[in-house]
Amino acid sequence: MEGIDYWETIRESLKSFWKRGQELEITGYFEAKPEQGLCCMLCHWPLTGEKPRGPGLRHVYLLTNLNTGHSITVGAICKQKYQIALTTMKTPTVGSTADASPDDPDFELPDFQEELAERTLNDEDYYYFFCDDEWEPGRE
Repeated sequence: MEGIDYWETIRESLKSFWKRGQELEITGYFEAKPEQGLCCMLCHWPLTGEKPRGPGLRHVYLLTNLNTGHSITVGAICKQKYQIALTTMKTPTVGSTADASPDDPDFELPDFQEELAERTLNDEDYYYFFCDDEWEPGRE
């Protein structure tokens, strides 16, 4: 996989692993046997390779989201290139709504009416909490 497909795959993988304001860092390295079938969780090699040299990665790096503690395996090439994709994702373009997109699965419009109801007291509760001399601490 090369060119635009490679970068799109990297960006899509990073979107599910990283949010703006979080820090990523390579926190580990190990050598694996290709027979173990480990794939790069950013570009999905060897699953996306046209002619992979083996069934899995040999040089495996752990890319860790320092804010969440989650780690994914990446290959040597993506270890170097993920920062380029990350830089482009950190920089919003003119007219973009990168901070809150309705297409984002985590995007949710706040329910202000529900929040208002949670923050206000009805007359009976108001009187009980602020005016009643026989207030009971366990009542919520």
